[in-house]
Amino acid sequence: DDSKEPDQAKRGGTWHQATNSLRLILCNRSDLKCKASNDNTVFFAIIHRKFPNYLDLPLRYERYFMVWSATPPFSLLGISKHPILMTNETASGWAESENWSDDPVNVETVEKYQKQHHVRSLSNGTNSTNAWSMEPYGGKEFWAYFTYTVSIAYAWGRGDHEEVWDKNVGYLDDEVVLAIGIDDKGQGFARAKAADLVQCLRACPGRSEKDVE
Repeated sequence: DDSKEPDQAKRGGTWHQATNSLRLILCNRSDLKCKASNDNTVFFAIIHRKFPNYLDLPLRYERYFMVWSATPPFSLLGISKHPILMTNETASGWAESENWSDDPVNVETVEKYQKQHHVRSLSNGTNSTNAWSMEPYGGKEFWAYFTYTVSIAYAWGRGDHEEVWDKNVGYLDDEVVLAIGIDDKGQGFARAKAADLVQCLRACPGRSEKDVE
């Protein structure tokens, strides 16, 4: 319920389907004991939560992974607890310093900037300048206004005798390729293990945490 959301930036979001779905077997391809069955197979896909700016234009698309049963009635099992960003992806609505605050390369760059410009950070409650709250602050900048995911697919080359009809079926240790739109004018791609994409899920109503592990 957006009306109860304390963060103003989180209000007004709407959910949208983003990508196709893939079938996922919940064990590793490298595990010779792993056999696909109805009990260990699910579907997953990406959905977006879209946030508008004051002109009602897209400000940010937050990426969530949704998992549901591969057998009728295809019950929804879980959804990402938090929006998912790729390693070097930025999110509109937050300053550059907030996007890159935990990036080691950015931290090093900012420290050099502070030394060169004699900028002091806040410490012990003093009123000195805090470079992390200033823009520009000498660190990384946005490389895109907003990004969104348009499709997902398993990477090629996962086996010696892989057939075309196997392309939509994968295991936890298989790589997934995400096709990402950039500012409605460009595109990029990201690769990640399927296990990493679905590792942190919130169980949907009626499901226990055990169901989605």
